[in-house]
Amino acid sequence: MCLIVLAACSSGGDDLPEYQPLSPERLPMADTSTFDVDWNPEVIVAEESDVLADVENLQPANGVFRIRAGSPMLAGVEVGSTVVWPQLGLFEITSMMDEGDRVAVGTEWARFSESMSRADIQFGHQMRDMGPGSVIGVAPAAGSIEGGLQQALFDEADFYALLEQGVAYSGGTWSVNLSMVGDAGRFQFMSSNGGTSTAFEAMATGLEAEGSIQIDESDPDSEPTVRLYFPGIDVTGNVSASFEAATGSAEIFPPATLVFPFMLGPLPAFVAVSVRVAVQSTVGASATMTVSSDFDLGGTVTLSRGPEGFGIEGGITRFSSNPDVGGSAGVTVGASIDVDAPRVTFGFGRPGIATAAIYMTHSAEAVANVAVDPSSGEFCARVSVGSSVLYGGEVTALGWSVGTGDNMLGGIRSPDTTRGTLCE
Repeated sequence: MCLIVLAACSSGGDDLPEYQPLSPERLPMADTSTFDVDWNPEVIVAEESDVLADVENLQPANGVFRIRAGSPMLAGVEVGSTVVWPQLGLFEITSMMDEGDRVAVGTEWARFSESMSRADIQFGHQMRDMGPGSVIGVAPAAGSIEGGLQQALFDEADFYALLEQGVAYSGGTWSVNLSMVGDAGRFQFMSSNGGTSTAFEAMATGLEAEGSIQIDESDPDSEPTVRLYFPGIDVTGNVSASFEAATGSAEIFPPATLVFPFMLGPLPAFVAVSVRVAVQSTVGASATMTVSSDFDLGGTVTLSRGPEGFGIEGGITRFSSNPDVGGSAGVTVGASIDVDAPRVTFGFGRPGIATAAIYMTHSAEAVANVAVDPSSGEFCARVSVGSSVLYGGEVTALGWSVGTGDNMLGGIRSPDTTRGTLCE
């Protein structure tokens, strides 16, 4: 990554209002849900009231729960046991250490196929602001995040702030703000480093996930099939990039995420929204270039993951743009900006102890090229704008999840926009 140097600088984060987020003890139920499961005989199911009364911290970043000694939760539990702890999750016990009045219990998320002989789980949940606790700003753990929800500090960041409706994060020369207002998500990103700057702002509506997790009783050893349906995400926004003597590329996954936690039966789950920005440039010395576009896109996507891998249906069905490009150069140069807003992830677990997840995103891209005739000064500027759907899997890392590679479902491109006498 050599286009945008994330150097430390003042972010102005001290101007943000202080906000103490609500760390909900009892997570809300999904808007609609069915949880019909047959646990295997060896699985130990605890009472929710014991979990809420006897666990010291419901969201430890390291997966080690400290439980009151003598708690009914620990009856029959030993290393290797599989437990269902309502409001916490489905775990395999990896360690147990007596600490006097507490027992430190190490856990890792247990496999559904080894815990259930049959499962039919259905749910629907809309991502919207319903007051404190319904939208939680989180970031990947760096060392430890107290409770998984509290303010975290990162060496490479100037500030990370939890806001009443979202989260704000600054990584030196760039900043991101994610928030929900009612049922609309607002995503803002800005960066500036010398003569290079990028920005985008987008509003998304229709952020609702419907899904199912199923295990066939006739083949209980099979991995569950997870199916997610996004009935209609609509995104409007604008992207822009300006380059002055900048060559290289950079991809940024801001470590700031909006999480919408909910319960499916005794198990916590979440739908999360984040963003991604990628830029690249071949603008050399004594050259400048700008590329920008307003865009409007929408579509319906069904994503599934089962024993045979990923399956996906649907895609972007509406896309329009209003692009522009300009600059000066003595040779052919190019630049692009690519944004994911929103990037939607589903997974099991509380926000600070999330498990494996699957994600999809609607991605908008603007690619520009400028060719200049050095002898005459005439030029041709050309910009192409398009959109696609990316999808893939994520794995747990330090209390949150990171992408394991994108797959792309075909998208839509708008007709090229050109300007200049050499384009004729």
